[in-house]
Amino acid sequence: MLAAIAGCGSRVGTVSGSVTIDGQPVDQGVISYVPAEASGTPATAQIVGGKYQVSTEVGKKFVQISAPVVVGRRKEYEGPDAPLVEITEERLPPKYNSQTELTFEVQPGANTKDWKLETGKKGP
Repeated sequence: MLAAIAGCGSRVGTVSGSVTIDGQPVDQGVISYVPAEASGTPATAQIVGGKYQVSTEVGKKFVQISAPVVVGRRKEYEGPDAPLVEITEERLPPKYNSQTELTFEVQPGANTKDWKLETGKKGP
């Protein structure tokens, strides 16, 4: 079935691992493996409890990691029964997502890659 997803003659690799920020597992987030060449389709997976798994075509990938945090809530629209929606901000610096410096060479079969990210912020 993976061969059908990947297309004719393509090879697929599965990448799994953990994602931590300043030594702590990422509760929720998104990780994307984007082809370094102009062709190919990005593969995206949810990060849950610091763990992820994604299947993608083999080759060099740029890796984008997003870990938004809720900073507040606001009404979705004006009205007494309006539901509240969450306001989020990106927890990670752009070097890990929109201007990623992360790369990984996906090999055929099973791959393991743990991402230990640092924000540069000191704790309390």
